Amino acid sequence: MHPPHPYAPQTPAPPRRWWQHPVLVVVLLILLPPVGIVLVWLTRWSRVKKIVATVLSLLWLVLVIVTDPDDTSDDKEPKAKPTVQETATPTPTRGDSGATPTQRESRKAVPRYVGKILRKAKAAAGSDGFGVISHDASDGDAGQWDADNWRVCFQTEAKGGSSKVTLDFGVVRKKAPCPAADGEPVPWPKMPDVVGETFADASASAKKVGITDVTAEGAYTDVTPPAEPYDWTVCFQEPEAGEEVRDPASRTAALIGGRAGGLLPRERGHPVASGPRRARPR
Repeated sequence: MHPPHPYAPQTPAPPRRWWQHPVLVVVLLILLPPVGIVLVWLTRWSRVKKIVATVLSLLWLVLVIVTDPDDTSDDKEPKAKPTVQETATPTPTRGDSGATPTQRESRKAVPRYVGKILRKAKAAAGSDGFGVISHDASDGDAGQWDADNWRVCFQTEAKGGSSKVTLDFGVVRKKAPCPAADGEPVPWPKMPDVVGETFADASASAKKVGITDVTAEGAYTDVTPPAEPYDWTVCFQEPEAGEEVRDPASRTAALIGGRAGGLLPRERGHPVASGPRRARPR
């Protein structure tokens, strides 16, 4: 009796079917992912290759679905417009805002936001359904980075093709007066000429232009004014007469003078014995 052969004969693998061909399977994974995935699991590929091929094919299918453009009517034939007989109807005219009378009647009335702080005006206009832009209403071109520091002087409707009304606010800094027209210089007040007036009258004149901080100084270096020099006479002033007072609420007016009825100096910064003169009559 002979011993068994160490190498048993191997059973031949069944022949590959045409639908198991790798090229066909890959093409179907790209063009028809559902069919390709089924064929992948009927092939002789390893389990790892089948899983990788299935995942990639599914990702490709999802990508195609997500990026598929919507069906638009651009390629469709334009529909024939019905023939309408023209009639002699008056054409509505457009006003300065570019809207016809019918559009103006149906459009919401625009409230007035002039005088408001820019931030509050923007918030109010936005809640009323309007768009908002702003610009420097003076002859400058400052940016409105701090909306709490600007005040609305002018408002117009910005030109544009949008159906939403956009308001254009012309603004100045909140402590500045509004110019006479949009784009003109800010009319800052000018310091009045108070030389020869009493300290009380000169202080009142300075406060009329918005200066609230008024100080008294002695015209002589060796004379100190009292705590309440209301009857003293002003012989020098700062700011000078006619000087533009920007932001007067933050300015200080210095009134330099001497006691009432006394002799006043020709120049500042000298003692009493340096050649006095009498106050200029007014």
